[in-house]
Amino acid sequence: MRALIVEDNFTNRKILQRFLKDISETDIAVDGVEAVAAFKTALDEKAPYDVIFLDIMMPNKDGMEVLREIRQYEQELGIMGLDGVKVIMTSALEGNHDILNAFKAGCEAYIVKPYTRSDINSKLAELGCLHEVS
Repeated sequence: MRALIVEDNFTNRKILQRFLKDISETDIAVDGVEAVAAFKTALDEKAPYDVIFLDIMMPNKDGMEVLREIRQYEQELGIMGLDGVKVIMTSALEGNHDILNAFKAGCEAYIVKPYTRSDINSKLAELGCLHEVS
């Protein structure tokens, strides 16, 4: 499994990286601009991410904007629906409005911080991402 962690907070980034180290090849982006660039590069190099963990509140470009750009780029390439990257929003925002907007923008899952390793593994299993681990 290939994962991209998009998180501007160092501590949150390291925690998620630790949770994924045994089950995923993981790349890091520290803001939305880096995230979009990493996503496009991975697709262009025919090594797409299976899952993106995407923080909402970030500098330069927020997670919602990143999510819309990802879905737009996939659409331009003819990647639709279940063939697209799985996006798990990770945020301290837990209001129904925030969660609904994330799903409307095209995420597959939403996890409220702080989360546990079990939360992450459960979401990955629900999305069918853990079956690739050998």
